Amino acid sequence: MKLTRWMYWTLACSALFALSACASASAPMRAATGWTERIAAEVNPHLALLEGQTRGATEAECVPGPVWATSVPEERRLKPRVEILEFTDFECPFCVRAQGTLDRVLEHFGPCTVRITTVPKPLPMHPGARDGAIVAARAAQDGPQAHARMHRALFEASEGLSAEQLKTLAKDAGLTESDVEQALADPELAAFVDWGVFVGDHGDARGTPTFYVNGHMVRGAQSFETFSEIIEGELQFSRDREGRWGDRWLTGRLALNAPVVYALMLEGRRITELPGSEEEEELADEDEEELPKELEIHQVDVKEGDPSRGKASAPVTIVTFSDFECHYCVKLDQTLAKVREYYGEQVRFVAKQYPLAFHKTARPAARAALCAQEQDAYWPYHDGLYEFGARFRESDLFALAEKLKLNMKKLKRCMSKKKTDARVDADMAQGEELGVAGTPVSFVNGFKINGAAPFSHFKALIDAALGPEAER
Repeated sequence: MKLTRWMYWTLACSALFALSACASASAPMRAATGWTERIAAEVNPHLALLEGQTRGATEAECVPGPVWATSVPEERRLKPRVEILEFTDFECPFCVRAQGTLDRVLEHFGPCTVRITTVPKPLPMHPGARDGAIVAARAAQDGPQAHARMHRALFEASEGLSAEQLKTLAKDAGLTESDVEQALADPELAAFVDWGVFVGDHGDARGTPTFYVNGHMVRGAQSFETFSEIIEGELQFSRDREGRWGDRWLTGRLALNAPVVYALMLEGRRITELPGSEEEEELADEDEEELPKELEIHQVDVKEGDPSRGKASAPVTIVTFSDFECHYCVKLDQTLAKVREYYGEQVRFVAKQYPLAFHKTARPAARAALCAQEQDAYWPYHDGLYEFGARFRESDLFALAEKLKLNMKKLKRCMSKKKTDARVDADMAQGEELGVAGTPVSFVNGFKINGAAPFSHFKALIDAALGPEAER
């Protein structure tokens, strides 16, 4: 009897385990295409839908390896090195025209080298475009393949996308009429589409189609040759950087070349939270120049006497031009402290002085900090100055020195010397040659970052510089 009962429970448990295993096996397994891997979904929940709006292969489908690996088909040898963000409108005739070019790009470069992510940007003049974008987003919930079918069907119809027509087109993506009705009433899908419009409007993708190729903007239905030139440049740049590829590399390229789109999209930031900089007053009324799009790395010379912390052999060097009276510099200093804590000896930090003319105490503060360096106290003095929150008087400079127990006579004598002023002037001249006009400006292994960018912005560039296999 005991044996029978034991056998009964064994069979019952086995059956339950089998049912559980079948349930797990039948659940859809969706490979990540990069968006939800890059940043936590709670920061920006819309990234989960972008996961389904991506064309091209997933990293799991691509085999890393050298270009001469003949045993692997060419289109599967590399992991993604280029990502195209496509801000599009399903009733836009120019967007329809661009689809053939994008198909040719994927065919020519291979889905393991280039991937394309669709970001909804329905224009007000196209009455059915917003509903089309919502239904496409609903298809994306079922995965990239369903979205690709819906995406193609919408562009083939392209004009006059009524609710009834959407129900007919949705069948190609495996959606029912009920699915379409529920999607059009779903506030989360509507919010996703509105978010795409918001990112486009404030990321300078106001018209459609607009593309960002690793952050490089391409407006309109441009030719294959236009895309090819940018992509070839990015691929060569990737090879020159020891063959960088993957999500870290792509995130870093977007952060560098399109920082506003990066901040709004990958961080879910508001306009008031975008990276800022404190520029000279006479520059305030001038039109903002477009960020440089060249692929070159800035050569930022670090002199032997420049204040630095961290090993000179560190794989990443961050050089920052700052002003002790600049509020954005205070904010950036807090971010750099997080970078220092997170990466440890992998990053070296170098300070350059760039006191702005309209900050009366900034130059004396720069001189005082450099003179504190002569007493091996630059960084304690630097940190102490930033604790004032950009609000201090000249008398505070000496009070801080006394607090740090510096030799006051030696400090004052150093501050009055012309060579100390000359050091400040040399830093400013170097900054001007590098295009620095306001503060703060940082260079991560030569990659330029304007303003008080957040930790995640620096992390993207540092991870890209360290390479795909780097660990903390």
